[in-house]
Amino acid sequence: MRRLKDMFYVFVCVTTCVLFVTAVYVTIFFQKAVFGVEILWQILWVSFLCSIANIFYPQREVSKKTMMFFVHWSLYSDKCDCFRVRLLV
Repeated sequence: MRRLKDMFYVFVCVTTCVLFVTAVYVTIFFQKAVFGVEILWQILWVSFLCSIANIFYPQREVSKKTMMFFVHWSLYSDKCDCFRVRLLV
């Protein structure tokens, strides 16, 4: 039940933000723009896909020590070449 509530919360937040930002952007840059109904369905579809992404994240809390380990590892793992992209000159 908690995952369903989280998914609905993300869906509502993404939909609201996208509609607001789209309205502001269109008002500023394209005053005379006319859109079809398809844009509304696209916004709903993208919001749904964003809310589905919550399924892939664990529902447990991560300790501060574990979080700091991952932050430290991601910032200072330059000694490991396994994820580095090599540029050929």
